[in-house]
Amino acid sequence: MNISTDYLNDTALVRVTGRVDHSNARDFETELENLQHNFFNESGKHLLVDFTGLEFITSAGLRGLLFAAKTLKAQSGSMVIVNPNSTVLEVLKISRFDLLFPIMENIEEALKEISPTAYETHISQQQQI
Repeated sequence: MNISTDYLNDTALVRVTGRVDHSNARDFETELENLQHNFFNESGKHLLVDFTGLEFITSAGLRGLLFAAKTLKAQSGSMVIVNPNSTVLEVLKISRFDLLFPIMENIEEALKEISPTAYETHISQQQQI
């Protein structure tokens, strides 16, 4: 599992690749907890989790998502999952996580919905590349 985070105004964009399973789920949770303490308690309101490169997630990994979603909801924030593959999407749906937070097809669509300012920052960064 690899995790990288970009900060777009009030939104943290977390990209997760590889697998989240019992061997590394605690690391995944720790990353999300660090975001809560270092970003969401300061200026952050939204979490966008990009699963484009995620191959698989187990119930151990889902626990980290649940913790993050509950924390953000308590702070009037939001969380969106982006572009899970069919296997990950099936796990999310069977676990009924699709009822807890939106699952969208791409980053731009998700950013437009949760934070227009983060969307503008993202587009500006993409144009510079």
